[in-house]
Amino acid sequence: MADRYLAISLVKRGITCTARLLDDRAPITGEAVWKSLPLSGDVYHATYARNEIYAPFPPFAASWPPPD
Repeated sequence: MADRYLAISLVKRGITCTARLLDDRAPITGEAVWKSLPLSGDVYHATYARNEIYAPFPPFAASWPPPD
């Protein structure tokens, strides 16, 4: 499978980055994320990890994927 990438944008900051799905390490999870796109919402700074942000979304897959 070819590498798959998604764009992550912080609109108010005018910042966009590209992230590669780790299909080689987590193919089931990668496919669930890919099928759920596009997603958008508020993001929050994870204050305990300097360079981390997160965005809470409602479940987007029918069930939790099994361990990859």
